[in-house]
Amino acid sequence: MAGFNVAELPDYVSVNRQELISKSLFGFETRKYVNLMAGVKYAEALPVLATDPILQDRTCGFDASGNVDFSQRVMEVHPYKVNLELCEEDLRKKWMNDQLVVKAGAETLPFAEKITTNIAENIASKLETLIWTAKDASNGWDGFLAKFDADETVIDASKGATAYETALNVYKAIPSRILKKAEIFVSEEDFRSIVLEITAKNLYHYNPTVDDAQTIILPGTNTMLHAIPGLNGTGRMVAADGENLYYGFDAEDDAETLDLWYSKDAQAFRLAVKFNIGTQYVFGDEIVVSAAE
Repeated sequence: MAGFNVAELPDYVSVNRQELISKSLFGFETRKYVNLMAGVKYAEALPVLATDPILQDRTCGFDASGNVDFSQRVMEVHPYKVNLELCEEDLRKKWMNDQLVVKAGAETLPFAEKITTNIAENIASKLETLIWTAKDASNGWDGFLAKFDADETVIDASKGATAYETALNVYKAIPSRILKKAEIFVSEEDFRSIVLEITAKNLYHYNPTVDDAQTIILPGTNTMLHAIPGLNGTGRMVAADGENLYYGFDAEDDAETLDLWYSKDAQAFRLAVKFNIGTQYVFGDEIVVSAAE
């Protein structure tokens, strides 16, 4: 019998559900550089510790001075879903019609594994963009850039005449206390422009067969510069310690699911995905963002 037997479809999704969900929620570039915060079902507090020890002249006795302050920021996640309906009638005149079996009790979906894997990868691509560019007016929650723009403590860096000049302005604005840990995140377009400009200036002989094709060290510094697809089209650059940035999700119960089944009522295959995602950071005064266009 051609195609995938329907009895195997639930088994495939069941056995590989965690893998497919992982591809959806973690198959994007930014997650490599930020803190992953699991178990967030709606809102979760991020504890913030700040100390201010006072140096005193040494004398006899004990004179308490200084503070240990506790505060918190809240990670809120936004619920999303994906619902797809795949009708076999749409496939009858297509190139894959020989893979189609719609005999009662033996319905199959051609290339179920490829379809679900591709869907998971495309969800990941969309999340990569959302965690940076989501805005409340259109998406119901804010990604990193909208949060940074609303925070007066975030450090602004001026836009240069070229992408390389902007990257230098961002680097110069990084607070000295986090310079050893800070990394710069730029769009793929700006990354290519920077690589071409510094190569033309003979500042750095970039060899993509040796170096990470998405990362370089900014010439003359020890700071890593990463190409981030989620920043594409924004014209923005961000410098931060990745430990200061958080990506929130659930992944502990049925809040994140992926299911594929044949609906007899609809006479079609249906796929449903549910998940939660969110972003947050702790210290705004340790983040540098280049000016918008």
